Amino acid sequence: MELKAIKDNRLAGNTNTGFLKTVAIFFMIIDHTAVVFFPRVLELRLLGRIAFPLFAWCGVVGSVYTRNHIRYMLRLFVFMAVSQPFYALALSHNWYEMNIFATLLTGQLALFGIRKKWHGSQYWAPVLCILLGCLFKMDYGWKGVLVIILLYMAKETRSGLAAAMIAYCLFWGENTSLMNTICGVSLLPLKTMLPYGSSLYTTALRLENFAVLSLPFMLLPIGWKSKLPRWISYSAYPAHLGLLYALKLILK
Repeated sequence: MELKAIKDNRLAGNTNTGFLKTVAIFFMIIDHTAVVFFPRVLELRLLGRIAFPLFAWCGVVGSVYTRNHIRYMLRLFVFMAVSQPFYALALSHNWYEMNIFATLLTGQLALFGIRKKWHGSQYWAPVLCILLGCLFKMDYGWKGVLVIILLYMAKETRSGLAAAMIAYCLFWGENTSLMNTICGVSLLPLKTMLPYGSSLYTTALRLENFAVLSLPFMLLPIGWKSKLPRWISYSAYPAHLGLLYALKLILK
């Protein structure tokens, strides 16, 4: 039983969540600033793809290291409620479309079920949570819940994490915008340079595929420790959305 607990708690890659959350917050602000003020600048949205996988991985690390999973999920719920008005107003969402804290909370519910193994909850909890992601509109939807579960299942090796993220990004990006240029440089010549030509080009260069840029941050350990105060990591989300909404009103 003790060996099983050690295995369940084994984590590969970067577990420095203070550093990872700082990076994720930085790219999240870039992404949301682009949504509000520069919607046609896809390069900024591309950089923003880095944020969510890092938050998802921090959620996996948190699920393993937290001393009180219920309190952890309750904290996510509180900030989900606090953030919802800012999310709806700043990013022009309907009030029933829930913010990223809802996605992270649903993912945590799945991981809680997997870890507790309560009446087979390691099987039905992730399925139920993915269904919740389908039934309720939330940021990144069921795909966001799925990536949290996949990262947890692959958490023991860097190669597993890399494989899960690459496969997931190719699936995630299938129907998103095609990046034909980056910073004014045309990528069309790649059609003739890449093996399988246009097929690989149109598969690999989708906007959401660039979430794979989060992998170096996720996999490579950081030698120095960085502690990000919990109140900053949680309040950064509603705070920056509130600021963006205020700026949007001022610049109207």
